[in-house]
This record gives sequence, C-alpha cells and structure tokens, in this order.
Amino acid sequence: MDQKLDFNSEPWLQQRTYARIDLAALRHNFRAYKPYMHPGTGFMSVIKADAYGHGAVPCGRVAIEEGATMLAVAALSEAVILREAGLTEIPVFILGRTDPALTEYLLHYDLVQTVIDYQSGLEYAKAAAKYGKTLKVHIKLDTGMTRIGFSTTPDEIRKSADEICDLKTQKALELEGMFTHLATAESDPAYATFQYQSYRKMEQLLAEKDITFKYRHMCNSAGMILYPEMQMNLVRPGITQYGSYPTEAFKKILPLKPVMNLYSHVVQTREIAPDTGVSYGLRWKSQDKSRLAVVPIGYADGLHRLLSNRASFLINGQLAPVVGSICMDRCMVDISQIPEVKVGDRVLIFGADETGGIPAELVAEQAETISYEIFCAVSPRVMRVYRDEK
Repeated sequence: MDQKLDFNSEPWLQQRTYARIDLAALRHNFRAYKPYMHPGTGFMSVIKADAYGHGAVPCGRVAIEEGATMLAVAALSEAVILREAGLTEIPVFILGRTDPALTEYLLHYDLVQTVIDYQSGLEYAKAAAKYGKTLKVHIKLDTGMTRIGFSTTPDEIRKSADEICDLKTQKALELEGMFTHLATAESDPAYATFQYQSYRKMEQLLAEKDITFKYRHMCNSAGMILYPEMQMNLVRPGITQYGSYPTEAFKKILPLKPVMNLYSHVVQTREIAPDTGVSYGLRWKSQDKSRLAVVPIGYADGLHRLLSNRASFLINGQLAPVVGSICMDRCMVDISQIPEVKVGDRVLIFGADETGGIPAELVAEQAETISYEIFCAVSPRVMRVYRDEK
C-alpha cells in the first residue's frame, strides 16, 4: 500500500472514538483569566499529565504564544518530551521530585527543579557541581497540604528555614523560587489564609537572612480568582485552561469554553423485546420494546465503568442514556426516543458543539469524581485531533 495513512481524515475518525481539541478555545480561556491577574504577575501554565489529557506539546505551544512565563509538568519524562518537541523558548518547571541521580538530564534540558527536602537539595548541588553547572530550583513548602515540601509547622519551620539557608550557600544551586500549594482553595478560605500566613512566615524568616526569590507562587486556578492578595508574582492555572470550572460558582465569574470534545459514533442499532437483559451481568433490562445503539467507547478508552446506567450521550442533539454495564471497548445506549439514529451517526460523550453539550463536570458528578480525572482518563488509544482558528 503506497498511500500514507492520514489518521486525521474523517474515514479514520469514524473507525472508533476520538477527542477533538479546540486550541482556539484554549486561547480564549487563557485570555479569560488574564484580567484577574495583577500587573506584573506571570502565569505558569500547568500542562502535566499530557495537559490533563489534551496534549502537552500543542497546548504548551499555545501557552507560549499567549505569554506564559513557564510551563509546569509533574515529572522529568514529561519535561523531556516538551524539549524534544522543540519547546525551548521558556523555562519548564518540574513540580515533583526528580531522582538526583538524573541531575545530568535536568541540566542538559535546561529544566527548573523542585526541591522538596534538604537531603535531595544537597544531592542536586553535588551532582550539578560535578558537571560544572548551576541548577535552577524552586523550594517547595508544605504549608498544610501534608504532601511534599519543607514543613512550616510551628515545631519545624525554623529547622526548615535553616536548611533552606544552607542550600542557598551551595554554589551549584540557584534558588530561583519558593512555592506552596493550596489544599482547600475552592472550599475553605480560612484554611487557605492559614497556608498563606505560613508561607509568609517562612518568607520573613528567610528575609532576615537576606534570602529572597525571583518567583513566589501558590495560587492554582481557584486561588488566583478567589484570593488575589495571594497571587504574589506568579500563578499556576490548571483546570480552567481546559474550559472546566473548579466549582459551579466559577461559571458566573469566568466565561470559559470547553477545549476537549470526546466523540464516538454508532456502529450498530438493534431492537429488543421487553425484559431483555443488556451487557455484562444483565444490570439493565428493557421494560418495553426498545431500540439500542452500540457505541465503540469503553473503559479502555477512559469511560468510567461507574457511568453504567448513569450517563447519557448526545446523538443528533438528543440525550441517549447509557444502558447496561460499560464494557472495555463499547457500550450501549437507549435510542428508543430518537428513532432517526442510524449507523455512522456521531455521538458526543462530553463537550459542546452545534448540536448541544454535555459538561465534563456533569460526567464527573455521575462518575463520583472530578473533571480533572475525566480528562486525564481519556486513554492514548483515543486519537486527538487538533483544530485552531486563530
């Protein structure tokens, strides 16, 4: 076969399930929250986990075009993908720990590394000195998330400050920034304020030793809107970039557009008699004569099995409820009330288009999770198709 396959062509898209990524919507979302940023405050675009399933490289390029100060990822491997793809214009920041044994790669790819504790900081310094280079790092504070970072509890904050002071003396380290992460930005302002005060206390202790930082940051998508006084000089928007809201209340504040539309199509229709069981375990039975459509999307594509008998898809602008257990590769929907449905008809799993919409937040609620997981769960075998109308 001489002709090269074009997996973005419509015939290929009709084979199974695909995600359409609207980069114009991504641009819109960047611009939607910029008015809430203080003058002089930059933004670190969080594109970890392959940009929450949207594609880190294309989303990273848009972030750069829209003026991002940095790109943030979770791991060294994610950072390397960006650099190898040619995203070299701005710093790439690794939010998590990297084994100090891999410091050579941090230096080679010109990455900014998080330091979560004193020992790893010393090891980074030793490794960087070995190569005769300086590694840029940001100090991570645990101000109440109880996850990673230097502790700021009353019993440990001075010890942590002393350790950070010692790391400052390491010539092979450039302490470029200090940051923390809000645990309850959307739900508990008092606790967010407590974390901010803990951060400020550490900042004051270090300032007494003449230690300051180029970048100071703690606000995520919710924090940057709800607590403008906590923005400092860098914010880290995540979920809002992709058109999803941290809480329902944000819909009144930010005019976002969904970036991902998840589509499949009808591969078969069939009529069934009353009292017919459907799918594994026969967890759904028809009460009347019914008409079903088979849709080639299942939990291997990222469709949560908890959505069985809960979710609905949009076909020809009308809702078709999922019936029976979601299988690995396909599921069934009831189209009894949509008689015109035929093989090949497009099915919207979530997102919004000219036929209507199903918010990812609704799907998340039905699956007893959050929209972040809905996006991240969309598996690699689901083709991503990018559209960008600047």
